[in-house]
Amino acid sequence: MLVDHEIEAMIRDGVIGYAPYNPDYLNPASVDMTLHPMIRVPALPKGSVLDMREVQADHTASYEIPEGGYVIRPGEFLLASTVEWVKLPDDMVSRVEGKSSIGRVGLAVHITAGFIDPGFEGQVTLEIANLSPWAIKVYPHMRIAQMAFTPTESAALKPYSATGHYTKQTGPTESRYRIPERCEPSRLTGSLGVMEPPIRIEAGLPVTMGQGGPQVGVVLGMEPGGIVSMNITDSEALRLIRGDAPFSIGTSDGHRLSRLRK
Repeated sequence: MLVDHEIEAMIRDGVIGYAPYNPDYLNPASVDMTLHPMIRVPALPKGSVLDMREVQADHTASYEIPEGGYVIRPGEFLLASTVEWVKLPDDMVSRVEGKSSIGRVGLAVHITAGFIDPGFEGQVTLEIANLSPWAIKVYPHMRIAQMAFTPTESAALKPYSATGHYTKQTGPTESRYRIPERCEPSRLTGSLGVMEPPIRIEAGLPVTMGQGGPQVGVVLGMEPGGIVSMNITDSEALRLIRGDAPFSIGTSDGHRLSRLRK
């Protein structure tokens, strides 16, 4: 984990993107984050059901905290955001934690979601809940949380910038969770289009979408007549490849783009 002078040096040198940065907010092993004026409050009637198969949009409503503050009642929940915009390199993770003094009055600033992946960029959404028996008033731009940074041993192959639902999010961002359809591996066979330069198709080679995109399956082998057999584990990729979408087969020296011949 980085300590104060390391955090400051990496922000100064642009290794960690962090703006605005206030050196007065630097702690021994973290930097304080402040509360954005915009929040999102529950918009559905009490007792409504959120279906986690696909969380409906606009289940929260946007609200601006006035200078006079916003009162969070006991048991209430809202989404908030940091003022600070963060950009992590692909070889670093961070954690958002509550301030001790905030926690001691019963205000939780993140509910299980304090981990920030390598490659994340954006403002950080906070899941705030009042766990106390009393109402708590909060104010825009008050110090609400702190962020700590930990380098990883190597860079992520699939950083959050390439795979995350909330990359470059601005302000409090509500859940986009959905349970993907269950996808059993599906065997797909067909003759390949011309691959330049040609490669030897062998079992175990990865199958990716487009030119070296996300892996969606693996080559099982070649059958008589030049028929390739593949195991495609992504239902959407299976549909696209069957519909003549380009895909790549990986080799030790790169990927070769092709299509299945009709």
